[in-house]
Amino acid sequence: MVSTHSQPSSGHRTLVIQPMVGIGDMVWHKPWLDAMIAARPITLMAKPSAQAAAVMMDHPELAITPLHRSERGKKGQHDGWLGFLRLVMALRATQADEIWILHKSWRYAAAAWLAGIPKRAGYGFGKQKHGLNHGAPLSPALKRAHPRQTVAAFCAQFGIAPDDEQPRITPDADSRSKAMALAPSRPFIIMGVGAADAIRRWSPMRFAAVIARLHESHPDVPVVLCGSPAESAIAEAIITALPGATPAPQCVFDQPVKTVIALHEQAAFYLGNDTSLINIAVATGRPAIRVFASSLPVLDSPLITTFLPPDPKRMDQPGAIDDIDDAAVHAAAAALLAAVVPFPKKA
Repeated sequence: MVSTHSQPSSGHRTLVIQPMVGIGDMVWHKPWLDAMIAARPITLMAKPSAQAAAVMMDHPELAITPLHRSERGKKGQHDGWLGFLRLVMALRATQADEIWILHKSWRYAAAAWLAGIPKRAGYGFGKQKHGLNHGAPLSPALKRAHPRQTVAAFCAQFGIAPDDEQPRITPDADSRSKAMALAPSRPFIIMGVGAADAIRRWSPMRFAAVIARLHESHPDVPVVLCGSPAESAIAEAIITALPGATPAPQCVFDQPVKTVIALHEQAAFYLGNDTSLINIAVATGRPAIRVFASSLPVLDSPLITTFLPPDPKRMDQPGAIDDIDDAAVHAAAAALLAAVVPFPKKA
């Protein structure tokens, strides 16, 4: 649903800043970005690490401009006071008539004001509200809310809301073709073995144990381990921990994100850590089994079955994720395999 409220003229250009760092963060915001794009021409400013071009690949016409600031501890050209001035210039270069800041930081509002953007809207928490002149500040009660709740409340005041708040990504034909060339010929399980924080990573021993159990119960169902190039060492540790009779799974740690998205679409389901890949899997319509031991925000979806440590007091403690029994996770995987959903057709 897109209201006609606040719809701009055809020459109007809205700059949308989504400055969160992860691919999963971009997936979380996608339903509202989709609705914005349906309502008005936008330019999206995002960090390269969020892989906006891949997550938003079903909008090939979308203009994307990079934001180089605070990327997982790495300083970029928009950090610091000199970087702030570069950010002002980057915002000015977009020639936007309006800016929507999907974040609480005052820096983006101040930079937009200095860049001369006429209409400036954002969440309006704290000092940010002084740099805004369009829309109303959100309730302070939302300051610590899930990012999906915050963006929903922000967009609602402009009459913009998605028909479905579950994220959806439709891979393009080229990405599907490349994924089909990579994927095993039979239905397969894709496992996300990495995560940004150690507290969210199931150990290689646990992954190896569930892979061994799957080989015993479903020897014809291949497993694909997936992640970023930096996570390939985790796959090596998993393979080393496998019993001798269990074949090594296929490893995919060197592919473009668009191909990885399409590969998830081809899988029977996802199994593994709460990382960007589980968000990708759900956005392509695949069921997912999540092992998790943190209070950090996650994507809620009817497609996700979550396993937590049996003792709630162990949440957020180092090593607590390994309290989750691989036998229980295997049982859930076997149940999913018994009701395998239809697979996408080759593009």
